[in-house]
Amino acid sequence: MQIPGNLVHAKGNQDALQSLLEHKAIQRLAGFANSMLYHYSPKVVFPAATFNFGPTVVTLDHTDNLNFASGMCSITALGDYDPTMGGHLILFDLGLIVQFPPGSTIIIPSAILRHGNVPIASGEKRQSFTQYFAGGLIRWVDYGFQTEANFKRESPELWLAAMHGRQNRVEEAAGYFPKLKTCVRIQVLKFDTLWNHFNYSNQLNALRHTRT
Repeated sequence: MQIPGNLVHAKGNQDALQSLLEHKAIQRLAGFANSMLYHYSPKVVFPAATFNFGPTVVTLDHTDNLNFASGMCSITALGDYDPTMGGHLILFDLGLIVQFPPGSTIIIPSAILRHGNVPIASGEKRQSFTQYFAGGLIRWVDYGFQTEANFKRESPELWLAAMHGRQNRVEEAAGYFPKLKTCVRIQVLKFDTLWNHFNYSNQLNALRHTRT
C-alpha cells in the first residue's frame, strides 16, 4: 500500500487537466453525479476522477477491484456516436444491456458489479469521465493514517483485530446506503435539470472539437 497523495502530472498535462477542471461543463457534470450519489449513498464521496480521452473508449467485462467495495462509481459517456448502434453499457451480473447516449451518467458499485460497453462504429468517437473512491483511502484511515505494513509492524494486535473485523464488512457496507423510507422521499429530477445537464455535455463536446 502506498501513501495517498495527489497525482503528479507533467506540466503540459497538468495545464490541460486544470483547464478541464475549471470548465463549467465539467463542473456541472461532476456536480450532477455528486447529487446522484448524495441521494442514494449519502455517506460516500468521490475523492478521485479520471478523464478517458479515447477517442474510442471501450472497456471489456471487468470490475474496478481497487475501488472501495461499498462505494459507487460515476460513469459519464461523452463523444459523438449513434447510441442505438453502439456504446451500450453492459451490466453482466444483472443481465442488462443499456442504451447509453453521449451525456448519460450512471452510478454503479463498480468494484463488485461486472461492467463494460459495446464498441462504436468506425469514425465515431467516445470518451468518458468517471468519479470513484479508491479502496486504499479507507484502509489508510482505518490503519491510523499509515500503511498496512507499518500498522502491522507497530500494532500487531490491532492489525489482527482489523483482519478479523473484515468479517463484518457486509453489515458495514449496508450502512452506506439509505433505508427505504429515505428513498421514497427522493424527488424525481425535473426535465429542466436533465436538459441543463445534456446542454453542458454538448458544450464539453464543442470544447473538445475546438481543441482538436
